[in-house]
Amino acid sequence: MKGESLASLVHSVRWLTLPLLSFAAAACSSDPKSSSSDSAAESDSGGTTSSTVAGSGVTGSTTAASGTSTGGVVTSTAATTGSAATTNTTTGATDGTSTAAGGAASTTTADSSTTGAGGNTTTSNASSSSTGAGGSGGSIDDLPETDCSVTVLGSELAEIATVGVVTFSTDLPGVTSAQIQFGKDTDYGLVAPVDLTATDYRTLLLGMTQDSTFNYRIAVSDGSQVCYGDNQTIETGSLDVSDLADVSIGDGAPSGFIVTSRGSDVIIFNEAGELVWGYSFGGGIFSAQMSWDGQYMFGRDTGPFDAASGGTFRRVGMDGSGAESFDAPGGDHHDFAAIPGGIAYLGKTAAGECDQVFTASDAITDGAPLFDTWQIFEYFTDQGGGGGGQRELCHANRIHYFVDADIFTVSDREKDALAVFERDGTPITSIGTTPSGGWTDHIQAEGAGSDWRVQHGHHFYADDKLLVFSNNSGGGSAMLHYTISGGSATLDWSYSGAGTSMTQGDVQHLPNGTFLVTASNSGMIHLIDASQNLISSFSSGGGGGGGGGGGGMGGFGYAWFRTSLYGPPPSRP
Repeated sequence: MKGESLASLVHSVRWLTLPLLSFAAAACSSDPKSSSSDSAAESDSGGTTSSTVAGSGVTGSTTAASGTSTGGVVTSTAATTGSAATTNTTTGATDGTSTAAGGAASTTTADSSTTGAGGNTTTSNASSSSTGAGGSGGSIDDLPETDCSVTVLGSELAEIATVGVVTFSTDLPGVTSAQIQFGKDTDYGLVAPVDLTATDYRTLLLGMTQDSTFNYRIAVSDGSQVCYGDNQTIETGSLDVSDLADVSIGDGAPSGFIVTSRGSDVIIFNEAGELVWGYSFGGGIFSAQMSWDGQYMFGRDTGPFDAASGGTFRRVGMDGSGAESFDAPGGDHHDFAAIPGGIAYLGKTAAGECDQVFTASDAITDGAPLFDTWQIFEYFTDQGGGGGGQRELCHANRIHYFVDADIFTVSDREKDALAVFERDGTPITSIGTTPSGGWTDHIQAEGAGSDWRVQHGHHFYADDKLLVFSNNSGGGSAMLHYTISGGSATLDWSYSGAGTSMTQGDVQHLPNGTFLVTASNSGMIHLIDASQNLISSFSSGGGGGGGGGGGGMGGFGYAWFRTSLYGPPPSRP
């Protein structure tokens, strides 16, 4: 791959009809990793689409089932156990002009649907498409208006007092799509897609602030015209979690929501720093995020550092119902990523092994290894210096899945490197410090081992752009911004203003060109512009954060911005 550019990454993703969990497992090293370089663990316990990626010339495959659409991204279904949902698809008008908050446009090809917690799943219509993000209005409002009757059958708060539950009926014949538009005034501004298969069209209103009056109206369409119900109001209550301690908001903040954890709480707040969702799981949450279909909130603890079992996942419906805890197969720890049909998570199959990436449905307990990160990390020397005296062969700590490129990126703390894999586990490339002989598909990062020293959060946000949260950058912590060309990554600039975080820490490039920097231990999140000017800051307040339940983890866990609380997580801008 050397000499080729990351710009060769293919943007278009063509889905095949293969089940998610039948990925062809990558050929993992059967040799018990006899490397002489053990990695030091941090002291943070308690707390076929042909996608050519990263200029490697390696071509990977994309899998999906049933061609269903979730918030505008085609997703796959996977067998589940218990009550977990496997797919969530948005309802599309027959002329392809419906609105579903949270995603890019896509075309559905199936008529199947499943039901998830909170009753907020949706079903797809052949040849329909979904557009919209961030709860803004959409094409349904462009249709000619007609008269019909829309009757609100119920309007109440869910178990979480900022989540509304609305049911209704209509006499409009042949309804093909519907949405609830809501906001603090009658300009609304937020949109909840309606599941046409749900009993009484039961729909959740997500993104409302505490102790406020919200207006809403229901829009229903037969694909060629739209009618609206009368304006209604709903009063939200108070959450059982504490507010942020301090918030400073400037111009240039994009509209949307930040999902993070703080001690045993998972919280969501908007661009103004106002809490819109919160749930206390009763145990330290290291990483939290919504399921691919937006039905659930997942949280997990730090988990064991070097074990074949242990670690706890927690799950609750977005309406606050059905809270459960799960022991996933393997010694799972640190982090996970939402993927179509379920999650991918980090774990070990035995003590002394390198980390593997497991996949599971939303039921969690059906997890199985997909690929071994040793395929790449065996070529990187332990840089040492981890806390706690715990040494491991590998210490993976952050994983992302990017649907547009159909890749996983995995961070290993003491390797000072990131590994990039195709969705089936085929190794593609690495980015960071210099590997040992035998591995040539590498991008050498300027400052790796010095400016870049110990990383957690990262964001491979464009074909040639990378963000890294370096925990120990010259004795402090900083977000590093890289531009990639061929086999080199040039350090463009760094930002250390959010504070020091010797564990965790996160970074993200947002759709409007701004950057989110989370210094977990300092309990601080900064939003900055491309010139590193501070726009907004959010201080955690409340203690124990970072998911530890001890270990001095600080105020926030990993943090991720979403433009919408419906549908799949954000793709790369």
